[in-house]
Amino acid sequence: MCGEEMGPSRLAVFAELRRKTLAFAHARSGDPHMIAGYIGEDDTFDDTLVEYADRYADCTAADHAQLETAINEGRVEVVRDL
Repeated sequence: MCGEEMGPSRLAVFAELRRKTLAFAHARSGDPHMIAGYIGEDDTFDDTLVEYADRYADCTAADHAQLETAINEGRVEVVRDL
């Protein structure tokens, strides 16, 4: 599901879950209080993840469009209806 399909509220929840998951993952290899302090309590980390996800989605869409063009022009062979 792309960020646009999630909508702002669901995307914010997703980003928060990602933040916590990353913090917990790092906490296993370091001091959790230090990591929590590094991430902070404001929205900077969340906003950064959302921006990254948006850019990644745009990149993925552009890559897919190039692949579709290559398929339609016969530069990439595909097998359909398996």
